[in-house]
Amino acid sequence: MSDIISLHNLSLDERLKLYNKAIELHRRGLGKRKIAQMLGISESTVSSWIYKGIKPDDTQKYLELGRKEYDIDLSPSFELSYIIGVVMGDGWISTVGRQHQIGLATKDKEFAEEFCRCLKKVIKGSDPKIGVKKDPRFGRTLYIVKINSRKLVNFIQSVNEAYLTKNYPEGFLRGLFDSDGYVTYHRKSYARRVALVNTSLQLLQMVKRILSSVFGIESKIYEKGVPDTPVIKGKKKVYLLAISKKEDIVKFYRFIGFTIKRRMKKLEEIVYG
Repeated sequence: MSDIISLHNLSLDERLKLYNKAIELHRRGLGKRKIAQMLGISESTVSSWIYKGIKPDDTQKYLELGRKEYDIDLSPSFELSYIIGVVMGDGWISTVGRQHQIGLATKDKEFAEEFCRCLKKVIKGSDPKIGVKKDPRFGRTLYIVKINSRKLVNFIQSVNEAYLTKNYPEGFLRGLFDSDGYVTYHRKSYARRVALVNTSLQLLQMVKRILSSVFGIESKIYEKGVPDTPVIKGKKKVYLLAISKKEDIVKFYRFIGFTIKRRMKKLEEIVYG
């Protein structure tokens, strides 16, 4: 395979041509690795194009916005901790040149709205918008929020467990469970679970400690393959943190909960069922 093309050396028209080719190849059923090999670009670039809704012209826009730095309120708050939780889950951080982007792509509109609200509160003077696009993999609508902030990116990358335990841990956990969590409840068998799925065992171990030490919620961690585990494709191991006892699920409902309505509804069925 030839060397990977540096997009910084290409014009916007050239980058858009590569972008359009990548989208077309993806529609034909090719994965990001094959597309990257065929076009001579990095897998992360292909992934940002076909999965996260970032276009080459968006990248240029954010490179330009990188010259402007918003004032950031880094004092502890629910909103700041929520943003951190989202970024550690479904959200992303992208640093290219001057770009320090924080973003989220989700099928749940209320999730995108809450993330947008939290960003507005923390990043003073900002006005992030919710974009809409079709997910070519499943034909569903995705709601996308993106904003550029070097200071916030640097702060998120510096936080540790001690900070997350002491400063609005319910916000951090809400953001993370909104991202990677789910609820199962089978009324006939009384099988119930609030769960969090992630490829990082270290992250789930930290979540387990915070749940126990702060909220008195007990949980267990399993490898992928436990019943009801969502199917996640890829070569990385997938781990699942499960909260199964009703008294612990009730505590989760009282202290943490979900922003996403369909998950909250199922959680209420367990609590009041």
